[in-house]
Amino acid sequence: MNELQELAQDGTATQAFPQYWKRNTLVVDMQGAASTGKLTLKPRAGATWPVRLAFRVSPGTLGLIEVRADQRMLIPIRRMALSRGY
Repeated sequence: MNELQELAQDGTATQAFPQYWKRNTLVVDMQGAASTGKLTLKPRAGATWPVRLAFRVSPGTLGLIEVRADQRMLIPIRRMALSRGY
């Protein structure tokens, strides 16, 4: 069962993106997301938002993640992965 409810652009409930806990952070794996469209995430009925939330994406697939809550936040996604340079 997903912690957050997913709604497609037309309001239809989906389960397109896996959600899992990594310690105290809920990770939403959006690596399979299309480059266009809209997805709404919200807590299930009677639940609250997780304290920590992370989005896992593939570089170049999404340009921007918009978060609207008490504050609006725009998270740009890099087109290419950073080289670690170890």
